[in-house]
Amino acid sequence: MALTTAYLLVFPVPTRRELVVERHWGVDVASAPVVGGAADPAIPFSFPSVFGYLSRSGSVEYRGSVTHGVALSSAGFVSYGRTPDQLVLQNPDGTYRATVPFSGYPHFTGDRLVVSGAGGSSVSFSVGSDDRFVSRELPAILTSVQADGGLTVMGTLSGGIEVFGEDGEPLRVEGLAEPSSTVTCAVAVHAPSARVAAVYGPSDPALVVYRIRDSEVVPELRVDLSTGPAGPVALGFVNNGEQIIVHDGPVIRIVSTRDGAQETAPVLQTPRAIAGIREGLVLVLSRGSVADPQRAFRTPAEIMVSDASGTTPVRAGFAADVAFLFTLEDRPVLGVDGRVLHFSLELE
Repeated sequence: MALTTAYLLVFPVPTRRELVVERHWGVDVASAPVVGGAADPAIPFSFPSVFGYLSRSGSVEYRGSVTHGVALSSAGFVSYGRTPDQLVLQNPDGTYRATVPFSGYPHFTGDRLVVSGAGGSSVSFSVGSDDRFVSRELPAILTSVQADGGLTVMGTLSGGIEVFGEDGEPLRVEGLAEPSSTVTCAVAVHAPSARVAAVYGPSDPALVVYRIRDSEVVPELRVDLSTGPAGPVALGFVNNGEQIIVHDGPVIRIVSTRDGAQETAPVLQTPRAIAGIREGLVLVLSRGSVADPQRAFRTPAEIMVSDASGTTPVRAGFAADVAFLFTLEDRPVLGVDGRVLHFSLELE
């Protein structure tokens, strides 16, 4: 990760302004002492054998062992065994928070806990701030889910989307733009701008952006894609919902949600995570699918930085067994093989 930062410092984005990278801290989460006591254990981490939380200053506030699986967010975690029943939601410090009244496979989207039933079409998820849960039966098997603020959007195997409000109430989805599609490959939601998006395929592949108006979800923008997705697709709103990024074969498309204007940037690996940063900067974490024997059988990966203005992106390649990326207050948090790095990017 030090090489990644050094690369970005030496090779700035070729615009009239320079890309400045500032490292705030880095920590080896398995060996660092557990400090505890911080009021803001806001940074979750998860690796194959260990998970936990860091404070904003980089101290380890909680660390646990992964026995089989763990779902976690900044708000809490659920550790589960091979049979995912008797689920317990715990706080970031490990204390008891609530018993989940459903069995199934848990995962978080944002701070919302979603539990998928064994059949794939029965879904339960948390609503409100008091750990209440609601259950919904979907018309087909769940393929993707995202939540933001009081909104939750789910994609299904039949090519539709389901959108739920703050208390889990279903919103009416108008004019599904893809009647011939068989699968909803990805969904995204941005609550402040009341926008929802979905990628449909593999037939007639398209990105459709919806706007929520008076409890109805109405399509307002369609972008045809060049490649029919064969699996999950990286999709996410950035820059306060003014743009959305979608992976489309050999490129990522940075699309304006206002008028559909696009910029593209080539990707060398499969995008796994997208993060929007202030000043229009976009950070993409991509990873390959095959371990490289020349890199100790670790998987090739890449961090790409683009300012969405048509300039050549900055790329930094590395290899990793596990990698994740998200933002904390517009600053990237990058995890690679047991180490977590917090840094900032600025255009000057």
